[in-house]
Amino acid sequence: MSLLKSVLLSVIALSFSSVFAQELLYEVSIQEQIDNADVIVEGKVVSRASYWNSQQTSIFTVNTVEVHKIFKGNALSQVEIITPGGTVGLTAEMVIPSLELLPNDEGIFMLQTANITLQRSETNVSLYTAYSDTQGFYKYNYYNNSAVNPFNQIFGINENFYQKIIQLTQTAPINLSNFDVNEKLEVSNQNRGINNVSSISPAVSTAGTGSILTISGVGFAPAGLTGTISFPDANDGGASYFETLESQIISWTDTQIQVEIPSRAGTGQVRINTFVGPVFTPVLTIDYAQLNVTSDFTGVPTAYQTQHVDENFIGGMTWQMNNNFNNNVPARESFIRSFDTWVCETGINWVLGSSTAIDVVAFDNINIVRFDVGAELPAGVLGRTSSYWNGCAQGSDVNWFVAELDIVYNDGINWNFGPGAPTGGQIDFESVSVHELGHAHQLGHVIDNSKIMFWSAGPGSANRILSQEDIDGASDVQTRSTGNPVCGLGVMTGSDCFLSVSDAQLDENINLFPNPASQSITIQIRGNIVLSNVNIYDLSGKLLFRKSLSGNYQSNLNLDIDTLSTGVYFLELNSETATAVKKLIVK
Repeated sequence: MSLLKSVLLSVIALSFSSVFAQELLYEVSIQEQIDNADVIVEGKVVSRASYWNSQQTSIFTVNTVEVHKIFKGNALSQVEIITPGGTVGLTAEMVIPSLELLPNDEGIFMLQTANITLQRSETNVSLYTAYSDTQGFYKYNYYNNSAVNPFNQIFGINENFYQKIIQLTQTAPINLSNFDVNEKLEVSNQNRGINNVSSISPAVSTAGTGSILTISGVGFAPAGLTGTISFPDANDGGASYFETLESQIISWTDTQIQVEIPSRAGTGQVRINTFVGPVFTPVLTIDYAQLNVTSDFTGVPTAYQTQHVDENFIGGMTWQMNNNFNNNVPARESFIRSFDTWVCETGINWVLGSSTAIDVVAFDNINIVRFDVGAELPAGVLGRTSSYWNGCAQGSDVNWFVAELDIVYNDGINWNFGPGAPTGGQIDFESVSVHELGHAHQLGHVIDNSKIMFWSAGPGSANRILSQEDIDGASDVQTRSTGNPVCGLGVMTGSDCFLSVSDAQLDENINLFPNPASQSITIQIRGNIVLSNVNIYDLSGKLLFRKSLSGNYQSNLNLDIDTLSTGVYFLELNSETATAVKKLIVK
């Protein structure tokens, strides 16, 4: 339980509602956030613009925030907060998980000075990042008087949240505007209890796919006027809402609204923001969501679907593991199992290439899988997937395709690499990898814990099996990818599901005895299999022993292990075409 949560619960009962731990996050307390923040402000996002970094390897979005109050740091009427990802011309990047702010987002930001240089003319403006990334923004939900981050929904903005921050900073806030949260709460509650909606169609749909929701009722707007539409945010389980793009509102009359369901929409009640207050629809169920690129290339911010192409010129995409990741046998084998899950269930043409010394996440034409270095990932982040897209104009439209994918994991986590289930506080690496590869497949989050793309999970749990809806969403992307040539590139071809490394036949024909052992072991080999080498690794992935068997067939191979300490090890056996990994227990 976080410090904020435990303290406020002791002050005012029921002031908190706990939210599940997000799948690629671990909780950072509000005390840590306050201690590490250079500036803490309450404010509202008023504009956004995206830029390349100075090396042109990553895109960042600058979010200009109008400041209402300052709880820590210098008094600034505006701050510029940079977040990973964005769109520059016909190139886009999305980093999941990461803070993605939208115009009119309002709340409290825990900020650190950013050490990033951008390709833009404003060079003397201080830039900030949110400490602990998505957890460093507490977004206001005025309808239920709460502040929300991925781990907590804090009820009572004025009476609870403000007071806690004041208590921990030991400083009264500086007011820079006439902003009054109570006025916002009154406006948001004006129409509470009034139900102008008679029906929605369909009641079950998908997000980010161009699907249209029709809302029927009365009293939506005076003639010729429209409001806005907000959907439950699947990135926080629906604890907060976000507004659609204006271009996604297809039509709006006093009795009917048609709106395109946005990529981040999750299962829940859609909110119609009318001129007399909010109105809610019946529950809309979202089976799956797909990632979209948002671009104003044609002059109006628009959401576009994405697809895969023949990126490696042999019908698919080639991934490469960094050498350090590849040498961590438990991690590598866990990743490969999750990799094969998507390839075999959806036919996506992904292959694993040779390992590489490249050890950065960047738009560099290498689809990398790696562990981070030092404190590279923000506090609270277990791992990230980056999608890079390129686009091309076709008449008045733009087509977008996946140009590169990168995944990075936090190397300081108590991972369970499997194949057994996690125990205690372990995080299941395979579950996380299946989920992240779902993002690479171009799927977004959903609010349904039976699905791989469910937005959250907790320590000690494992979810490695794709639901039918996960498969349906990925297969829809794959249908575009294999049948719709774009930008002069070849289409992706379907995979025949060849297991990547751990060939079952090799595994079945290898036996170790005794196991557990103390002095030596015998490797029994059946089926006329020729091994090329044998390696022994400890649980951290460190190579302890290597024996080359090039050109030799061994029916029974004896290895001395008397130099190994008591514990658990991994024995890797390689042939020319396959790899098998066995657990070895030394007593």
